[in-house]
Amino acid sequence: MTETPSVPLKTHGTKIRDADGEDVTLSCANWYGAQLETYVPEGLDKAPIDFISKTIATLGFNCVRLPFSLELYLENPTVTEETVAANENLVGWSGMLVFDKVIENLTDNGLMVILNNHMSDAGKCCSTNDGNGMWYNDNYPEEKFFETWREMAGRYLKNPMVVGFDLRNEPRPDENSGMMPTWGSGLEINDWKLAA
Repeated sequence: MTETPSVPLKTHGTKIRDADGEDVTLSCANWYGAQLETYVPEGLDKAPIDFISKTIATLGFNCVRLPFSLELYLENPTVTEETVAANENLVGWSGMLVFDKVIENLTDNGLMVILNNHMSDAGKCCSTNDGNGMWYNDNYPEEKFFETWREMAGRYLKNPMVVGFDLRNEPRPDENSGMMPTWGSGLEINDWKLAA
């Protein structure tokens, strides 16, 4: 089990340091699933949240990258009973309340969390024709991307163990819109540097 750094974390040049000024190395597991159409991290049908969190910590990780979709956040559907079968207390909850509970449990178990906007529309990643190559699409315009991040920042502001945002997974060409992300083009429509 890895020792939990004192939070909040800060950067100093190329280093990440904890509140005591000690260097921190992030050793993160990726808990996949909340970006899918099930709207919950995978495995909640097989094991209790606390068991999963404790297992991640026991394996030596000190943080978890937790993917989500804009659809999960903005639509906030009720999850199905099957997706949380090993966590009966979550039956009937919305996707975001389950997400909140997972974050609370991870951080209560000493694990830092990095939130990852994986997709706009919930689904599997990643292709050039899934409609999710850019940080926005017809269903979720760019302002919804920014709105989601502003609100997610506020939602977890009081939890210092939520230590980072992975703003978008794999910006890539989007065959559906004909758009290609760039870095530094200066065009708002496709400049990921400006958006980030």
